[in-house]
Amino acid sequence: MEHDWGKDSPEFYTQVNGVMRIDLAHSRVITRQLCREHRALETAQWKDDERTRLLGLDPAYGGGDRCVGIYGEFGAALDGTIILRVGSVQICQINLALDRRPEDQIADWLADLLQSFNVPPQNAFYDANGKGTLGFAFARKFGVQQPVPVDSGAQPTNRPVREGLFVVDDHNHITRPKTCREHYSKFVSEMWFSVRYAIEANQLRELPEEVMLEGCARIYYTVAGNKIEVEPKYDPKKKEDLKRRLGKSPDLFDSLAVLTEGARQRGFMIASLGSGTDIDDDDGDFYTEEAQQYQDAIKKHLLDHAASS
Repeated sequence: MEHDWGKDSPEFYTQVNGVMRIDLAHSRVITRQLCREHRALETAQWKDDERTRLLGLDPAYGGGDRCVGIYGEFGAALDGTIILRVGSVQICQINLALDRRPEDQIADWLADLLQSFNVPPQNAFYDANGKGTLGFAFARKFGVQQPVPVDSGAQPTNRPVREGLFVVDDHNHITRPKTCREHYSKFVSEMWFSVRYAIEANQLRELPEEVMLEGCARIYYTVAGNKIEVEPKYDPKKKEDLKRRLGKSPDLFDSLAVLTEGARQRGFMIASLGSGTDIDDDDGDFYTEEAQQYQDAIKKHLLDHAASS
């Protein structure tokens, strides 16, 4: 627990010390309970053989981070719901002793991986934020039909957040779908929360344990404009950030976020989270209220316990 989460984490305090600290009650992107309640850990049961195969890649070039690929596929479940199955996690071992650049090693490894899973190169998606040389290696390896770059450092898209989430337009006073640009502060937040919403919509299956734990580690905030922003992986202005708390980068969940983004680009739609429509009201923020209610409940429990003892 200390290695994976840190001694000051809520996980260490609750599981090792047996103490719930109010100041550590953060809002997590996902939780184990959320995954269990919405069947994300269950085995996928398909209606037919019509499925779209994909692969998400979070590249790394031989430093401390891992180069991770995750296979996935989406199609109709037995009840007709379109679900996304998370397949096996693959790690590319970069050999810096070889007289071959890491980018070319990744391209060769990815080509073999796509062939083994029968995924066309245009259905492979990779995080192109940062080092831009990987695209040239893919162009040399795959030619015209090559993997699709996803820039996690970009601005949120203008796509609808999900089905069933609407806002009232201030200009013409009509109800319309809320866009990701209105809902998130950054594209990386859109990517990570798209996984959460897919879980809440009962559309994710066979989520590996190690991938889920990385998702449970990241917290999120509500920033200006009532927009969602996930905790930065590394922030030199702060004493603590995700990477320093974990002792590693969340490469596994990053690759799942890229996979989910690729699925959305290939037609996967995140369904409504409940019956009816959800009108987003700027006068109140659900996520802030949810976190406050959670902290108030913990505080009340501790005060009641102290009074009784």
